[in-house]
Amino acid sequence: MQLGNSPWSALILFTKVDGQEQEIKLPYFAEAGTEILIGTRSKSKNFEVGQLVSVTSEEFTQICWTLFRLAASCAQRLEAYGKDQGFDFTNNSESTSSEV
Repeated sequence: MQLGNSPWSALILFTKVDGQEQEIKLPYFAEAGTEILIGTRSKSKNFEVGQLVSVTSEEFTQICWTLFRLAASCAQRLEAYGKDQGFDFTNNSESTSSEV
């Protein structure tokens, strides 16, 4: 029995060679004139029930990127909802610590 397959969004570097995208890993030595691009790709990993959940440092970084994007999306939606409900989101960066 497998646990659900939950993909994450990986921030990756890639080049285009003969019109084909090739993901690159660092360190990467590029020839002069090589175009290095950045993008996202959906990645996933399956685990059996009872199996130790293990991810590489690269996978962990990619999962953190996904969580960062999720948090930003949630914040935008929450702010939009609040504005629809009449809440005022003003910038309080000018207030002093004694006002808080």
